[in-house]
Formats: sequence, structure tokens, C-alpha cells
Amino acid sequence: MRKIIGFVLLVSLTLSVSCSTREERQARRAAEAAALEQSFVRTCIGYGHEEDTAVFRQCLSSERRIYEAEEKAEKALKKAKKADRNAMIDCTINGGSYGGGVCLGRK
Repeated sequence: MRKIIGFVLLVSLTLSVSCSTREERQARRAAEAAALEQSFVRTCIGYGHEEDTAVFRQCLSSERRIYEAEEKAEKALKKAKKADRNAMIDCTINGGSYGGGVCLGRK
């Protein structure tokens, strides 16, 4: 009985620590977005642009587009790797030999 109670307490403690409210998640996302925006500002200042100028705003816009393109490319790469891994598993399960994106000897 003590083991069961101990286990239940351990699980409840773990869940209470690992869970967060919607407001906490929103606050964390807002803080991450603000930190990202500040990194763009620092980058553009580092390029020598003065704040509140057309060139500075253009730089910020470019940095945002570059970031979004990199994020999109990273997601596409992860998706392609997952598809390749699934194809390899499917090939191997069905008795084939997978390499270079090709399944050979599949039954």
C-alpha cells in the first residue's frame, strides 16, 4: 500500500511540475518572440544601420524573411529524413535492402 501511495505521489508531483498553464505557455512564446526580434535588432545594428531608419527597417524585414526561410527549410529537411527513414524501415521489414533512397530485393 505504501508503494502505491508513494508511486501516486511521485506521479502527481511529476505532472504538477511538468504541466504549465495556457498563460504560462503564451508568456514563454511571447518572451521567445521578443528575444528573437531583439536578435534581429542587434544584427542590424551590427551591420551599422541606425535604428528608426528606412534601411534599418528593411534590414529587420530581411532578417525575419531569412529566419522564416531557414525554419521552413529545416522543417522540410526533417520531413524528408522521416520519409526516408520510414521507407528504409518498410523496405527492410519486407525483406529488401535499402540504400541511396532505393529499395532492392523487396519481396
